Amino acid sequence: MENQCDTVFHELLHVTGLTDEYQETQKGYSRNPRSHSLHWTDHQAQLAAYDCRPNYVGSSMMKDEHEKWGLAGLNPDAQWTLTTTACQCANPTLCQRYRQEHMTGFGFQPLRQSQCPEGFTAAFSESQAISEKIHSEMLALPSGVGFHDTHGLSPDKLIEMPILESFAPLVPENLLEPRHLNAILYPNCLAKNNAYYVESQNSKRTSVQHGGQGCLNVDLLQAATQARLAAPLN
Repeated sequence: MENQCDTVFHELLHVTGLTDEYQETQKGYSRNPRSHSLHWTDHQAQLAAYDCRPNYVGSSMMKDEHEKWGLAGLNPDAQWTLTTTACQCANPTLCQRYRQEHMTGFGFQPLRQSQCPEGFTAAFSESQAISEKIHSEMLALPSGVGFHDTHGLSPDKLIEMPILESFAPLVPENLLEPRHLNAILYPNCLAKNNAYYVESQNSKRTSVQHGGQGCLNVDLLQAATQARLAAPLN
C-alpha cells in the first residue's frame, strides 16, 4: 500500500481547526443548458466552489500536502527543488519583440534560468521536491511541468507568459506555516490569530458569481476585531 502519511497528517490538522487552502477545481455548480438553473456537482463544475478561500503564497500542508511533505524533506526520494515561475509583461514593446522571436503555437519553450526575459517580471512561482531520477529526466526533456495553481489565469493568457524552470539541491523547510502553528499553539487567541481566523471563515464559502452566498469582507471583519481588542475594559 502506498504511504499516505501526508494525507493523514493533512486530515489530522483539520481536527486542530485548520481549514483547507487549496483552490477547488472539481466541485461546484454547473448550469443546465435548457433551464439555465444551477445544480451542484462533484466533478468538472463550470463554476468552482469555495472560491472565497484566501490564495496564500507558497506551499502549505493545507494547500497541497504532497508538495509540502516533499519540500519539508519527508519524502526520502526527494533530493532537488524545482521552482517554476510564470513571467508577466512589464514592457509591451519588449514583450512583443520577445513573443515574435520565441513564441510558437504551443507557447514558449521553458527557460532553464532564474530570471525573466527582458521586458517581463515574475508573476508567481511554485516549488516542488523531485527525485534525482526526475531531475535527470527533466534536464533531457523539451517541455515543462506546468502549474498546479494558475492564479485564475486562462490557458490563453498563460500561454503568452514565458515560463522559467530552475533546480536547486533540496533544503528542507518547515512543515507548518506560522499561521498554522499559532492557531494550534494559541487556540482562541485573537491577538495572534485574528487574521487567520477571519480568513478561515471564507474557506467553505462560495462567491455569488459562482452560485454561493458570497464572500465575507475580510478587511471589515479584521478591523472590527482589532477595534474590540483595543477597546478598554470596563
